[in-house]
Amino acid sequence: MEQAPEGIHTMATQSTAHEYLDEPFDITHAAVVRIDAHGLIEGWSKGAQTLLGYRASEILGRPAASLLTGEADLASAMSEPRRTGNGWEGLIAVRHRSGHHVELALRACPFQDDGGRRSWLAVVTPVSAPRRWALEQAVLHGLLDQSPIGIAVVDTDLRYQMVNRVLEDMDGVPVQLRIGRRVGEAVPGEADSTLEWQARQALGSGQTLLMFQHAVPEPGEPYRQDRERVRLCASFRLQDRTGHLLGVCHTTVDVTDHDRARQRLALVNEASSRIGTTLDLDRTVRELAEIVVPQVADFVAVDLLDTVLAARDLTPVAVDGETALRRAAHLSIQEDHPEVVVAAGEPTRYPPTSPQSRCLATGRSIRHPVIDGSTPWLAQDPLRKAKLDLLGVHSHLVVPLQARGMTMGVATLLRWKHAEPFDDDDQLLVEELAARAAVCIENARRFAREHNTALALQHSLLPTGCPNRARSRRPTATFPPTPKPGSAETGSTSFRCPAHGSPWSSGTSSDTASTPRPPWAGCAPPCRHSPTSTCPPTNSWPASTTW
Repeated sequence: MEQAPEGIHTMATQSTAHEYLDEPFDITHAAVVRIDAHGLIEGWSKGAQTLLGYRASEILGRPAASLLTGEADLASAMSEPRRTGNGWEGLIAVRHRSGHHVELALRACPFQDDGGRRSWLAVVTPVSAPRRWALEQAVLHGLLDQSPIGIAVVDTDLRYQMVNRVLEDMDGVPVQLRIGRRVGEAVPGEADSTLEWQARQALGSGQTLLMFQHAVPEPGEPYRQDRERVRLCASFRLQDRTGHLLGVCHTTVDVTDHDRARQRLALVNEASSRIGTTLDLDRTVRELAEIVVPQVADFVAVDLLDTVLAARDLTPVAVDGETALRRAAHLSIQEDHPEVVVAAGEPTRYPPTSPQSRCLATGRSIRHPVIDGSTPWLAQDPLRKAKLDLLGVHSHLVVPLQARGMTMGVATLLRWKHAEPFDDDDQLLVEELAARAAVCIENARRFAREHNTALALQHSLLPTGCPNRARSRRPTATFPPTPKPGSAETGSTSFRCPAHGSPWSSGTSSDTASTPRPPWAGCAPPCRHSPTSTCPPTNSWPASTTW
């Protein structure tokens, strides 16, 4: 078996216990009885013997009515309402050779000889057989005409013999352009070449082949992920009861919605690991934007309240008049960000009737599946209206960023390259992503607030000035002498207070050494050992200290 194209899987065809019936009134299998013009049985098939137990020698020449449980049965079967085509059909009760009654389905067709005498050919079968046959036929017609499954049947020469309307709607190829043509001739392209490969493999191996097919826009149309359709295709061979090969059946099911649901779930899982990787508020907002674009929207803008960006305590926002927010981040599928009205970090205002103002006031998402220049709130925002008209934005979604019951801002999503508008599933997905991001934004805000509080506390503990030089005394540290042959080291070093420029000096005699003091030592508060002394301006451990 040759190598399968990527994405095609095979599965062994499993046997089934279901036994399919032949046509119940097929004269090669059913019970056939010939009745002459006088109502006498003149023909008795082997099938009739099997069904009713009478041998031909026992039944030929007997009146057909003698087999019935009552005259009314024959009259009912032959009545005008039972007439169908050139004959009759109905139900009759017949006496079996063993004595019990058998309910049969009857079809009778009249014959007429040269003398004008009428005889009958009757075909009977157990009453359950036509019912089951009718059910199987209903299932077949339902699959072809009513189910959402596209079906095509090709013969052993790979020529289309049957195509249902569902497949026609999927591919956009009329049925009449396929019937009688080989696979690949009706619609040349990669999809039909794969279909031809599947058909040949199904014919040769007898296995059922499964494949996920990604249907993309027609050649010449720009590729768009939202226009891509995902289909599950299966190919299996067809054969009659004797095992004679008839052809291959292809079935196609559109699973785009299921695939998109899987992608949404994967995006939510990805967001849990990508949003909130740090306690940096700006980075958290950017991470939200990177998750949303381009998977969900063509553009996203995240606007937050100043209290959030300044890491202050949150308070309920009273929205009256224009809403003042600040652009925290935005991201577009295009590098030049053609949708942007205000730069990141700049304040932005929205009219009172805008979706952003209403979303901030109510804490609920607002979706406009279809948006155009006639949308009322755009008349109050001509700058944004011009942008939307220029780009052809057709769908608009605004979701709140909420944490601990407080709304901290809004996220605005636009679609203008995505062909499909925002739907309920998109809104639920964005709300889930926004909720996760809002928790991370709130954590970052609280961290920044606590960090600022800690810094303020540290600054408040520092002294407001340096010690008074008039009250300070020169401390001297005495160290063991460090002899050097023929000399004695002596010197002094001066330092200046970094805050006020107050000079400090340290010195040594011939038997002392001076250790440079750190610049910040002059700003230290006075020691508590003496009201007129300061802490030693040295960072060494002297042998003795003089105050």
